[in-house]
Amino acid sequence: MLPAHFLTDHRMVSLRAAVLLRGAMLAVLVCLPGLSGCASNPPAAAKDVPPRDAVADAMQELRTLAAAGDADAAFRLGLIYDLGKAVPQDFVEAMTWYKLAAARGNATATFNVGVQYDAGRGVAEDHAEAARWYRRAADLGFARADYNLGLMYLHGDGVARDEQQAKRYFEAAERHGAEAARGKLAVLSESEDPAGNFAFAQVETQILERGLSGLDANAINKLRFAAMKGNPLAQYDLGYCYEHAIGLPTDRVQAFVWYSRSANAAGTKPNAGATRTAAITAVNAVQPQMTVSEQRAAASMLQQSAR
Repeated sequence: MLPAHFLTDHRMVSLRAAVLLRGAMLAVLVCLPGLSGCASNPPAAAKDVPPRDAVADAMQELRTLAAAGDADAAFRLGLIYDLGKAVPQDFVEAMTWYKLAAARGNATATFNVGVQYDAGRGVAEDHAEAARWYRRAADLGFARADYNLGLMYLHGDGVARDEQQAKRYFEAAERHGAEAARGKLAVLSESEDPAGNFAFAQVETQILERGLSGLDANAINKLRFAAMKGNPLAQYDLGYCYEHAIGLPTDRVQAFVWYSRSANAAGTKPNAGATRTAAITAVNAVQPQMTVSEQRAAASMLQQSAR
């Protein structure tokens, strides 16, 4: 049984994604190209809903277009019933139109069918079926579908838990512009990188390209992760960043601590003599600049990290 917050997180993400992606299309009744009175601005408030006769005429025109094979008109009908704008909300009717639009290749409608199954809106809640529809939408290049599938594989929700599959879908989502996927990929990278070597390799590439002074916030975070995992080079570089205020505030205590940890870690690894020598030199350079209270604070931090 999955922790409840996993399921809640997944469903909320799905629904929010659907609303975000549909939000720009709320003017369906008055903005479908070809309809009389088409406006370019979305309706802002319920009091601005068109008169009942105009709604009926627009709905009929949409049905005519949908019956003639217009996937966009079918999708918009589904959206109208899903959101309950100008007509009573009806998830069953929404699903009917979404499925028709999906059968005609509409990617957003395909995604929204998955959302309906995911949340049990108009159909029985079925995460396995939701995953199947998300997969179809992902095959059509729909980024949020890739992202939701990544979540499902990450948590084993409706599919067998598979971090490698999750990573592939998050990577596809990122390529298609879903920025939220970056954070998930970072989490997966950390879980796959117990020694911090992969994280430090990424930072090292940036250092070679831009120098230490060119490290951005993301690189500093990866450097800290690798340092916490015991990578002596990362520890040395993090100390250097603290000493010289590179992406971090100047902090002699932190600089001393990380140089010291680098020297100790390098002493346990073969072929790390140069790193150990550089770290010891840095410790000896920083220590004379420290106040007595700073030296005490550093000693306390080193004792805690050694436990």
